[in-house]
Amino acid sequence: MEDALMWAFILLGIGLLLIVLECFVPSGGSLGVAAAVALIAAVVVGFLAGSGVGTLILAIEALAVPAMIAAAIHVWPHTPLGKRVLISHEEARRLAERPEVLELQKLIGIVGVAEVDLLPSGIVRLGGMRYDATAIGGTVNAGQAVEVISTDGGRIRVRPTVRVPETQAKPDREPTPVLEQSLESLGIDPYEDPLR
Repeated sequence: MEDALMWAFILLGIGLLLIVLECFVPSGGSLGVAAAVALIAAVVVGFLAGSGVGTLILAIEALAVPAMIAAAIHVWPHTPLGKRVLISHEEARRLAERPEVLELQKLIGIVGVAEVDLLPSGIVRLGGMRYDATAIGGTVNAGQAVEVISTDGGRIRVRPTVRVPETQAKPDREPTPVLEQSLESLGIDPYEDPLR
């Protein structure tokens, strides 16, 4: 019985440790599966030691697992891996102020035509230019009139409309397609490591 009690707490500790590792080590979920197996085994071995021990292990898991996951999620953005994956508020602001993003914001309210079926993404024509767009609220058939309702970074969001594209206002100037712009005009240093 004392061996089962000891093994129940060892498996509990291993399971909790593996949960923390799953949050910080990219494993494709294998550490999470191993943690689940260890935690289930801890409950089973705990009940073999006695119903009180099994219930205690189960109660500890019910409290500790969510608390450890919440703590790991809180700490993760401050780790080296989290800093590489997530962008800072300053970087997000700088990206939002890039010329091509500001140019896309001028398209809000303009009506155009879907060149292909938007399922939900595809190509729309606005003021003689083609843009990648995402339909909000479902699909849009090719040839259907669409209105730009918002932009999200470099992506245009559109919805079907009954307004006619010919009555639309044109942008101040025709935007240059992104692939025709130089790296410097896009604010990209050709020698900078994109993962930093």
